[in-house]
Amino acid sequence: MTLSVRVDRDLEAHFELEIKRLKTTKSEFVNKLLRQALAPKDPMQLLLEIRSKYGIGEPSESTPRTSNSSNTKERAIQTARAKHLANRAG
Repeated sequence: MTLSVRVDRDLEAHFELEIKRLKTTKSEFVNKLLRQALAPKDPMQLLLEIRSKYGIGEPSESTPRTSNSSNTKERAIQTARAKHLANRAG
């Protein structure tokens, strides 16, 4: 694939110098940069970077999440009993 890109003059000068310093071609240099930029990222590393960038700490292990759905049936029975007893008493 052929790719045409407009480059600022100051960037072009730095680009030319880097190509000469590395003794490579423009195509090889750009291909290497594209491979690096498009390479799959490590999900754990991305998570750590996001936490660091936005000041997000580790999730707290001392406060486990609970599910209210596991005891819904029992709570419904208790509520019905309480209403029934209240109706009998009143």
